[in-house]
Amino acid sequence: MKNFDLKRQPSMPWTKLAMAGLLAAALAGCGGGNDGATGPAGAPGAPGATGPAGKDLSSQVTINANSTTPTAAAIAAWQAMQPQVTVNSVAISGTPVVKFTVKDAAGLPIVGLGNASQASTARMASLANISFTLAKLIPAANGEPSKWVNYG
Repeated sequence: MKNFDLKRQPSMPWTKLAMAGLLAAALAGCGGGNDGATGPAGAPGAPGATGPAGKDLSSQVTINANSTTPTAAAIAAWQAMQPQVTVNSVAISGTPVVKFTVKDAAGLPIVGLGNASQASTARMASLANISFTLAKLIPAANGEPSKWVNYG
């Protein structure tokens, strides 16, 4: 059997030198070969689940109720729309029914004109964004000129 002298240990500079050598060898093994270029594209992944149907916002313009005083920006936006009104049909048999469309200058429908609001003193709500008058022409008779009369 060999006897070991526990009092005798390698000197500290040799240990540091050995550790530095191991570190240098490890770093040398990690370097080289990486030019930073992007690798080839991977295979495409599986398709995801179908999402809910979206709302086509390019085909309509929505107007909010005008129960509050409009801002200058809202007035300018309304004027820029250049609304075009087309009367599609009028039926006068009992209660008059007028069917019409309102589109902007690009031909897109303006939605929200039918919003109703009710004043605190009113008995019922009324349309806040649109109104019109339906009148009939009473022909001249008995020397009186023709005249327009509200049809309501």
